[in-house]
Amino acid sequence: DHEPLLVRRPSRLVGGGDPSLVSDGDSFEAAGYPAPARLSTLAERTAKALADAGVRSVSLRYDAGLFHGPARAASWANAYVTGGTAVIAPVSALVVDYGYIGDPLNRIRSMDPARQAAELFARQLSAAGVIVSGPIQPGAAGARATELAGVESPPISAVVEQMLVASDNDIAESLARHVALASKQPATFDGAAATIRAAVGKLGVPIEGVQLFDGSGLSRSNAIPARTL
Repeated sequence: DHEPLLVRRPSRLVGGGDPSLVSDGDSFEAAGYPAPARLSTLAERTAKALADAGVRSVSLRYDAGLFHGPARAASWANAYVTGGTAVIAPVSALVVDYGYIGDPLNRIRSMDPARQAAELFARQLSAAGVIVSGPIQPGAAGARATELAGVESPPISAVVEQMLVASDNDIAESLARHVALASKQPATFDGAAATIRAAVGKLGVPIEGVQLFDGSGLSRSNAIPARTL
């Protein structure tokens, strides 16, 4: 759940799959929740690190490669991911403000959360005195990159609680992929579903007949027997 900017030419904003990352202090409902990581904090720390290194200008790439495969489940209804009716953003390891554009209260979903986060980060870097040159494009960080600055999510228990209290589909999909990663399986819809079934089965819950196609439960193809529930 780490969002580092990696020093390389060009520099990379790397998503660590934190579904609770917000753009700044005014873009979330604070009541009852621990403070989330802020993209604005990352921009401030990055600008300071760059200034300390004597760097005034960077080009920016963004890396959402922690999660793999399709960003939408094939069994989701089109209305779930379409424009103003969307109830979930495309699943991404780099997302800010729960995938909403602008004020989350407006409930307008981004169709490209990773690019949205990168463009917002570039504006925050510029406001902090860093010149961001050239186009902002996707690009993998690579194993040899070194971390310049980072922010971390709240404890996973708090993120799970927030998901349950708000019935948040976006958080559910991100957490499902972290289950897959923790089991060294692909961070995809299929990998997450398989590892969730396995993890629940290890708890002694009967899983015969369980069919999962996503982590949020939006898929109408999911089937969970009453005995499992």
